[in-house]
Amino acid sequence: MRVLLTGSSGLLGSVIAQELTARQHEVYGIDLRPGPWTGELVNIGNREAHFRLALVVVPLDFWAGVLQLKV
Repeated sequence: MRVLLTGSSGLLGSVIAQELTARQHEVYGIDLRPGPWTGELVNIGNREAHFRLALVVVPLDFWAGVLQLKV
């Protein structure tokens, strides 16, 4: 499963990311500061970042179905 993890650079976020990875999940971490599990530095309060993150985390075939596009 693909998981978007906010706060991935913190203590709790790092532990959760490590556990999810050990359970064969794909973790995409976001945070305000860099860390080993952080794929992107972003403020989730920034509305423009929401769309960009949705494209990264949710598979393209899902969006194609929602938008009724052929992939």
